[in-house]
Amino acid sequence: MARIDAASIRAAAPDVVAWGGVDGVFLSCSNLRSLDVIPDLAAQTSLPVLSDTFVLTRHLAQLAETRDFARPD
Repeated sequence: MARIDAASIRAAAPDVVAWGGVDGVFLSCSNLRSLDVIPDLAAQTSLPVLSDTFVLTRHLAQLAETRDFARPD
């Protein structure tokens, strides 16, 4: 997964969204380099785009009842 570059992710995600019936984009694999593409894909698709690492971190923060957890924009 580490070999998949940002350009490949940027090219594939909109194609999947174009199939229809998509409520969001989930980029799965903690070794996938997705951090830099998330804002671009969210703007391009007008859908929420999440990575597994973000979702796990958010869940752990909720379990720990952390109130200072900021959502990246």
